[in-house]
Amino acid sequence: MSLEDTSVPVLTPDSPVMENTIGIDIGLKSFLTDDSGEQIAIPQHYRKAEKHLKRLQRSLSRKKKGSNRRQKAIKRVAKAHLKVSNTRKDFHYKTAKKLLSQQKHVAHEKLNIKGLAKSRLAKSVNDAGCGQFLQILSIKLLRTAH
Repeated sequence: MSLEDTSVPVLTPDSPVMENTIGIDIGLKSFLTDDSGEQIAIPQHYRKAEKHLKRLQRSLSRKKKGSNRRQKAIKRVAKAHLKVSNTRKDFHYKTAKKLLSQQKHVAHEKLNIKGLAKSRLAKSVNDAGCGQFLQILSIKLLRTAH
């Protein structure tokens, strides 16, 4: 007679163990710290572009509503924000690729990103883009698994 419990997981050779798992800690002093102590700095794309964005938005605010020059100024501001967004996303993809190239399982802490984004650290949290990075990491992880 044999007894089988379906609630007990079956361990397979490719399941995560300590030797093939890498733990990451996402923070605001350094973007990412892995379990070996290696740190990746936060590039702060928004903070670096802030002066340029401020100038463009100030220029936009002086334009007369409904004018063609205002429309052009709106496009310039949008393009500057898009550039910040794209450079941040590029950094996230490259960092995720670097992590996944180690052929290890990745474990990370569960963060309350919405709560952090409403705190005093909102600008720093949004500039780091932790939520977007974790989303990209999980998507790339699923793609490599198949």
